[in-house]
Amino acid sequence: MEKGRTILVGVDGRAANTRNRVGVNVYCHEIIRALAHAAPDVRLRVYLDRAPIDDFPVTAAEAEIRVLPLARRWTLRRLIRELRRDPPDVFLVPTLQYPFFTPCPKVAVAHETAFMYLPECWGRWQRFQTKTLLRLACRRAHHMMAITQVVKDDLVRWFHMPPDRVTVAHYGVSPELRPCADQDAIRRVRGKFSLPARYVLFIGRLSPRKNVGRQIRAFEMLLRRHPELPHHFVIAGDKGWMYDDIFAQAEQSSVKDRLHFLGLVRREDIPPLLAQADVLMQPALWEAFGIPVLEGMASGVAVLTSDRSGLAEVAGDAAVLVDPSDVEAIADGLERLIMDHDFRAAIVAKGLERAKDFTWEKAAQITLAALRRAAETGGREGRQGE
Repeated sequence: MEKGRTILVGVDGRAANTRNRVGVNVYCHEIIRALAHAAPDVRLRVYLDRAPIDDFPVTAAEAEIRVLPLARRWTLRRLIRELRRDPPDVFLVPTLQYPFFTPCPKVAVAHETAFMYLPECWGRWQRFQTKTLLRLACRRAHHMMAITQVVKDDLVRWFHMPPDRVTVAHYGVSPELRPCADQDAIRRVRGKFSLPARYVLFIGRLSPRKNVGRQIRAFEMLLRRHPELPHHFVIAGDKGWMYDDIFAQAEQSSVKDRLHFLGLVRREDIPPLLAQADVLMQPALWEAFGIPVLEGMASGVAVLTSDRSGLAEVAGDAAVLVDPSDVEAIADGLERLIMDHDFRAAIVAKGLERAKDFTWEKAAQITLAALRRAAETGGREGRQGE
């Protein structure tokens, strides 16, 4: 690729084209928005399988949007054909739907390696599929992006990636995630979910690795120590997989009248939901990143999370870190945050400051540098070629 020439970046934008965004959907939405304004010599081409929704991150004035007909196995039947017919200079693969055997160099993003640590928390087919697709992406992509150093280390250790072919670019904080002062929104969300006056909050899809069962037991322990506390435990998240045990435990809990399952919460309701929480509790068994931890810190909420995985990397010293397998340790951390007001205020202040280091603009610039390097190598794919 000639230096000084405009670079055309293609990206599969389907994950951003949804209203209820979580995890990879948030990443795709925000990285597309940031890449569209990352540099004056960058043009963005976004591929979709349906028309963009009204809050899609870019407009036709900011990026070229190509809508390819919807089809089963869309990547194989539509996207690959289009990339062969009219390839961009480089293609960003934001999910594991990798378009093989196409002429443009590709940069793929690794979001998850938890299936290597907690295989029992994944269905057999899901674990096999995720591992296989990630391995293939590592073998074929010109470059890999990892969302934390933890993920990069995993790609090097388990998928034998050369360290110089993996770049770390952390997620950023979405613009709407900041301390919420909109009292109308706060009242609306409180009424919508019938929220109690004081609560501890969890945000995430209900599955074994989110560790909700131990969080319920830690909350029970806290109330046994301090029965005078008015707090409830609010659990915001849709059903993932193997969630039956969580609901069974909640039904048998001694504090079941203080447990509130909200289901999937719309993105616009997250800031006022966080604004009313005393503590955000996120001690998952393993996470590659943990978006709620970052969003909690940015929103001015005291965070309790795990002392391992990407959660500890993101939180740094701006949260209470606990052993997620130790119910008593979770309860101790929760107790200190609720009972020690000065300590909670210090954690909130640290969180607000640390969250400033995580921006989508920074993520886009790091990603763009990797895309430029891949574009300069030409169309030879991965280590094996085509």
